[in-house]
Amino acid sequence: MPCSVSERQAIKMRDALAHRGPDGAGVWSAPGVFLGQRRLEVIAPGEPGHQPMLSRDGRWALVYNGELYNDAELRTELARTGHEPDCESDTATVCQVLSAWGPRGLERCRGMFAIAAFDTQEQRLVLARDPLGIKPLYYALAQPPGGGGPELVVASEVTAIFEHPAISPQIDPIGLAAYLTTIRVSTEGRTLFDGVSMLMPGRVEELDLRNAELSSESWDLPIEADTGTDVRACLEDSVVRHLRSDVPVCVLLSGGLDSTIIAGLTQEHRIRLPTFGAGDQSNAADGDLAHARELAAQWGLPHHAIRMSQTRFTRGVRTLIERTGQPVSTPNETAIHALGCAIRAGGCKVALTGEGADELFGGYHAPLTRAAAYIESDGNDPAIDFLVGHAWVPPPAMPKLLSPKLARLGDFSQWLADAYRHAYEQELGRPGPSVSPADEAMRGHMRLVRRINLTGLLQRVDSALSQSGVEGRTPFADRIVASLADRLPMDRKFDGSLPPHEGTKIALRDSFDGIVPDKIRARPKASFPLPFQDWLAPLFADLDGEPLIDELFSREAWELVRSAPHQHWSLAWPMINVGLWARRWFA
Repeated sequence: MPCSVSERQAIKMRDALAHRGPDGAGVWSAPGVFLGQRRLEVIAPGEPGHQPMLSRDGRWALVYNGELYNDAELRTELARTGHEPDCESDTATVCQVLSAWGPRGLERCRGMFAIAAFDTQEQRLVLARDPLGIKPLYYALAQPPGGGGPELVVASEVTAIFEHPAISPQIDPIGLAAYLTTIRVSTEGRTLFDGVSMLMPGRVEELDLRNAELSSESWDLPIEADTGTDVRACLEDSVVRHLRSDVPVCVLLSGGLDSTIIAGLTQEHRIRLPTFGAGDQSNAADGDLAHARELAAQWGLPHHAIRMSQTRFTRGVRTLIERTGQPVSTPNETAIHALGCAIRAGGCKVALTGEGADELFGGYHAPLTRAAAYIESDGNDPAIDFLVGHAWVPPPAMPKLLSPKLARLGDFSQWLADAYRHAYEQELGRPGPSVSPADEAMRGHMRLVRRINLTGLLQRVDSALSQSGVEGRTPFADRIVASLADRLPMDRKFDGSLPPHEGTKIALRDSFDGIVPDKIRARPKASFPLPFQDWLAPLFADLDGEPLIDELFSREAWELVRSAPHQHWSLAWPMINVGLWARRWFA
């Protein structure tokens, strides 16, 4: 099928992602197809890892963002079939996986990835995303002027999609309302932009480009895998695999349980990685900064502390919205972004982080207590209880918050409720060990946390670190670790009768008793916390007199929140982000 985009335009789209890949660039084309890639060199720097890459037989052309953590095993299997990769790059491994086994070969891949691969023989495009959604992949259909069929545009960030001459940003009111409730830029694949979607975690789409309607077949990569029951051995294996790199690696260290486990496991292998931490500069006595510094000193690790201030916070919010084209998710995304800048300036390109431990092993005491009570009371709509319990803007409040124009468009809460119910039903349908009905209901809750919360947190890490050309790696958020965690009985994750520092992530606390100091084990949960409630006023001032505000919010709601953002912080944070995001695109 023909393509309306010139090579110059395709390169412009590619280079909108230069911050994600500052080390190299490439483009490959065939009739109707352009593949472009900006590279962050981590494995096989230089020419061996250059992308787009072709399989040895020339059938597959690939652009790939991510890392394989079972590269060695795959290479051994491929060698037996005569498809051994011809260089050390894991991109070459993915190429040969496709060459040897086709798209179904991706089921064998353990890692984080977003993939676009073109089959030159059958004229099909394969899009794929890792099962936990660590790496993002957005897509949209363009309708070029002059007729013809639609054109599919895919990218790691929405800014590149909007460089296509036939696509312009438009607000999706339902996606907007979903963000205000959840502070996630994508909910079940829906974004704030009309016509722009995010590929769901684990989804593989095979599109027939010979068909003008772009007919497709979709299927999902499995999370479930055969695992043992030794939590420590499984995590140690994951950390070792995540350490593979041809460039310097560091650890994000908050002084909490999760990042301490990761740093401790590197210590077990006598690897002295530099550590980076961030925190509120006014909370030096017993905050993240103090605990991280003390732990790094105890283990003899080089440590770098980033002290967040109101100025650094507000500058970070503005920068992230401008560069990503999306609202910021959690406030501490600004701290992660500041860490990314410091990491890259310090000579590292890869950072190990602790995301995933809470979502997989039961780290949220209050929400788990609420879920257990709801299940015990025979509540019949756990997905909605989950939605309401995590809402920043409660769905019933949405009509009063939105402008009269938006409020008249419909019941925004219904789509979100249906999406959460559908997600919960899908997660309950996944295979797992036979357990009691109560345990099965809690397992469903944990899987929903993995699907909704964890995907959002992984998006946050990728978005914040990639702006500085840093790759975030998450040893907890690993397919094999996730499968093991899912199979653990709930009483190895959570016990509501115990205080939070004893009754959460029980399997992790028990398994790493000899590594994690008692002082860290007894710490209340924290993750680069910031007093953002007191730092929002300058951002509201940015929007003084902005006509777009009346298009988005009721004037009464805006003035109420603007006058006391510290008091109405759960409304203020998503509202200010939406205001700044709308100004970025529509002012």
